[in-house]
Amino acid sequence: MVKDADIEETMELTDEKITDRVVFYAFDQAAEMLQEAGGFEPFTIILKGEDLFIEEHPGESVEECYDLARKEVFKMQLIAEAYAFCYDGFVELEDGPSDAIIVERASKGDAQAEVLVVLYHQHGDHYHFDETFYSMGETEPLFIAEVGEKPEADADAAADAEATAAADSASDAQKD
Repeated sequence: MVKDADIEETMELTDEKITDRVVFYAFDQAAEMLQEAGGFEPFTIILKGEDLFIEEHPGESVEECYDLARKEVFKMQLIAEAYAFCYDGFVELEDGPSDAIIVERASKGDAQAEVLVVLYHQHGDHYHFDETFYSMGETEPLFIAEVGEKPEADADAAADAEATAAADSASDAQKD
């Protein structure tokens, strides 16, 4: 997955905020999987109180992985307080592309999600991870603005189901 954006500033995360701890956890899990397996599936971490729910999103394409993550956050949004969506990618820097672990995070009610990056370099079988977190700016959050709103694919399926139910209702009414 590619993020074409300027890395803006160094981020200072603290262990005091639970959402920061979730981001630390996401980066740690991703780094561990890279070290052990040489890669990882994109995943979301949903925060509810002190509990974390983790779901991987294997897909054939970037769009499919993102859509799976969006649907997972949608499914959990009534109980979720925050989420982190983590994936392996690269960012374009002035001196060329750099591998990166990318985490998008947002809390319920946030107008925008924050995109954070840790750059890494592979040396043979070993990975070196920068100790600095960088901000890549903001993006639209995976949380749906209105609880009744559905992701596009789900909205189409819901509209089809509603149309079928209305047609069945009308057919039943004509039989009576």
